[in-house]
Amino acid sequence: MVQAARQLVGDGIPNEITSQLLRSAPVRDEDVAATLVLSVSWLQGCERLQAPPDWLVSRARKSVQQLPPQHSAQLDVHPAAEWMLLVSLADSIGGFEIARVLLDEIERLLGADSLPRSAADVALDPMLLADYNIRALMCARRGRLARQQGDVESAAEWYRDGLRLVRGLPKADGWATCTLGLAVSAQSVGNFPEMTRRCRTVLRAGATIAQHHVYGAHLTLAVAHRRRGELERALHHAWSAFELADNSEENRQQCLINVAEISLRLGQASAARNGFVVLLQQEQPERNRIPAHAGLLEAETLLWQASGDADTTRVRGRIEKLLVDADACQQPYERIKALLGALSAAVTIGWWEQARRVDHRIEGELAAAVRSGTTFREFEFRRDSILAQLASAEKADDRAPGEPLAPEQQGIGARTRKTLARLMVLSTIDDVS
Repeated sequence: MVQAARQLVGDGIPNEITSQLLRSAPVRDEDVAATLVLSVSWLQGCERLQAPPDWLVSRARKSVQQLPPQHSAQLDVHPAAEWMLLVSLADSIGGFEIARVLLDEIERLLGADSLPRSAADVALDPMLLADYNIRALMCARRGRLARQQGDVESAAEWYRDGLRLVRGLPKADGWATCTLGLAVSAQSVGNFPEMTRRCRTVLRAGATIAQHHVYGAHLTLAVAHRRRGELERALHHAWSAFELADNSEENRQQCLINVAEISLRLGQASAARNGFVVLLQQEQPERNRIPAHAGLLEAETLLWQASGDADTTRVRGRIEKLLVDADACQQPYERIKALLGALSAAVTIGWWEQARRVDHRIEGELAAAVRSGTTFREFEFRRDSILAQLASAEKADDRAPGEPLAPEQQGIGARTRKTLARLMVLSTIDDVS
């Protein structure tokens, strides 16, 4: 990676700090990491904050364009706005130390505690208002970095620092990002009332803040309600997030996965199946593709159970496709999850030979994980449950008992039925009319 950095700047050699960052940067995305470390080096040579040089913007443009929305257009006039995109890029590839050093350099060039404290004066000056919001976003980013590394308490304090900066000012990016950060922090420690309160505060702000913040509030609420078993509420928030995610394809994919999976838990396999089919019409990262394939298989299996049909050809085909996807999967967590989905379906349809083959693979994967220092307890418990089902079904020499499929549209509210109907006729990921 050091060589990649040197190639970018010709004969220029990064200083000791940037050389250390290069050595500690993630192995994946080496060119992106090298570009980011060189941006640190460039900032270190500045005496005032200015826009990134053209060569840096050009090198990072493609990767930055793949990021979800970071701030509203009002902040684009601020000289730190483009630098904050690079901080987000460092965060996205796991370069947490690079992100922190970038923030340190931006803060140094912005200057400390030199802003006027009159909220009325700030609100009348767009550039000054942008300055406060940028600083709050920097607090929020430090909070996110802390939270990703397991320090939820420090993360929450960073978010509160950001809110203190913009207290009394018009609600904008800094306020919304810090408020949502506190919501996610509360969720991570099981404080559902606090999480809900923070998200609803963002939703009440409505049109005064950028759309992607409202999206974030809906998505956070969807995840929380789903974990609490409040599936209809979860579905409503997940669909609202899907409708608001039109400026990020990956966000739309993740939202639709949520919508389809919640529909599956509600017993609405037909609608869920269509959602997964729409997802799989396009290329996706494996963190989206694997759940979509596994969800489609589960939907097909539930529909087979409900039909009473003896023909298992369709489900067997889906099992084989999921196994092919598992073979190509690079992430152990997603790979084992895919294999467990295939095992469950094979047991349900009574494909005993395939079930034994898949279980042998799962056993090897779990053993390899333990050798590498990782224990997937949730997967071990699920495997034991499926194997108990397999033993019972083989003994009975009949279909393995599966969860009964809830009658379509029975026992659910009118709003939920409307959402499911829209999912049922969805033809592309861009179609939410």
